Amino acid sequence: MERVIVTGGAGFIGSAICKYLQSNAEVFVIDNLSFGSRQFIEIDDTHFFNEDILNYQALKKVVEQVKPQVVIHLAAIHFIPYCNAHPFEAAQVNIQGTMHVLEAIKPFA
Repeated sequence: MERVIVTGGAGFIGSAICKYLQSNAEVFVIDNLSFGSRQFIEIDDTHFFNEDILNYQALKKVVEQVKPQVVIHLAAIHFIPYCNAHPFEAAQVNIQGTMHVLEAIKPFA
């Protein structure tokens, strides 16, 4: 069974993807719950990591622990009114956070 990490897995789309994947994969979620909700996903606490993708060391530790075969990166700030009101935060999460995810999974690519 493949080990899959879904960043942003507690969000609207991420939670639906997690539910879909659970029948065929071991699913792990990384989400800081800033826009999602833990209640959206039926993932065991051992498979849920309340971490921010901006915290590279924490992200790297989770990836090294899980050793995923697949990573689905959905963690982002995408609500346009929020992005417009907080452009620097949105850019930091969406750009720097994605760079952190890519760097953390590099040994598994």
